[in-house]
Amino acid sequence: MTKEIIVFDTNFIWFEKDTNLKTIFSNSMTELIEFIEKNKIKNVIIAIPQVVIDERLCQRQRNFYNFKKSVYDKVDSLKQINIQIDIKKLDELNYMQLLEEETRKFIKDNSIVLINLPEFDSKKIYDRALNKISPFMNDMHGFKDTLIWLSIKKYAEQHQNLNILLLTDDKGFIESSLNKELKENNQILIKKDLIELEEYFDIQHKLQLKLKKYYDEMLSVSKSHLDDIMDYLYTQTFFNRIGRKINRFKYKSMNLIRANKEENNQNKITIAIKLDAFIDDAGSKDPITRTIRNLTDFTHDEPLGQRYLDIFYQIPTEVIIELDLEYDTALNKLIIKNSRDVSEIFKHRWGLDTTTLQ
Repeated sequence: MTKEIIVFDTNFIWFEKDTNLKTIFSNSMTELIEFIEKNKIKNVIIAIPQVVIDERLCQRQRNFYNFKKSVYDKVDSLKQINIQIDIKKLDELNYMQLLEEETRKFIKDNSIVLINLPEFDSKKIYDRALNKISPFMNDMHGFKDTLIWLSIKKYAEQHQNLNILLLTDDKGFIESSLNKELKENNQILIKKDLIELEEYFDIQHKLQLKLKKYYDEMLSVSKSHLDDIMDYLYTQTFFNRIGRKINRFKYKSMNLIRANKEENNQNKITIAIKLDAFIDDAGSKDPITRTIRNLTDFTHDEPLGQRYLDIFYQIPTEVIIELDLEYDTALNKLIIKNSRDVSEIFKHRWGLDTTTLQ
């Protein structure tokens, strides 16, 4: 079975802001991890060459030095107006140690593979530079990138059936040239950003990302009209139509059942709303019942199996309602076309008048 391994160049996880001093990783790393988990993508390895880790640690250390210097300068300026600020803890901080500990923890918590730098022949690197072999470029730059590539290549030699997805926007990495150095059952694909990588997974794993995005948008639209939908259900007092007196009900959740995009900005949506319904004056002539299985507090003799208990108004009964909606994208107009009860307790159906929500 072919495995996919996602490998990062430094530029993919690079950031320079001081907003998060505890990490070497940009938000792109977290976004990728969440994308894989959300879409349940299997047989995927996330890996980082040690060269990239070392480079990012040095970059962040330089960033922190500049940040620290700016703090000192500001503190000195404040002394001019007799404001004294103690920054002793800043002097005592071993920033590199803190950063290395956080990096190790992040790698471990997210099951990231660390690709170690292999032993290499300096003569071979020299020859690659002279002959401008990728990732060396015309200006002779590419030493660090070459170390990254040799690390990846060594890892590939130790593993079979790999699709190596290298995330980089560095033009020194030339896909066709690098593939010539790999064995036939391994290949490397260059992806310049997270969007390209997601498009690759969308095709290879049939994720249907555009459809999922559309479903998410239609569910968001429905939730944005939740107050109107709840008001509408209250005003219709629809539970009275099935012979039940509902004192009140409380919204619990909403799920999208289906959605279809049609012509002229029209969308047909079906949602399911889960409610807690509170029953008024129940328990006498026409009790609503809930199935109670294996009740331990029943003391009188009854045959085993299903037993029933009256539900009084203080105890909510879960009700699930399906609503058929039409949504006009251009006008942001939502119309309730039909509704039905699909909960286990109520098996009745009813129709509601068409109402427009804007």
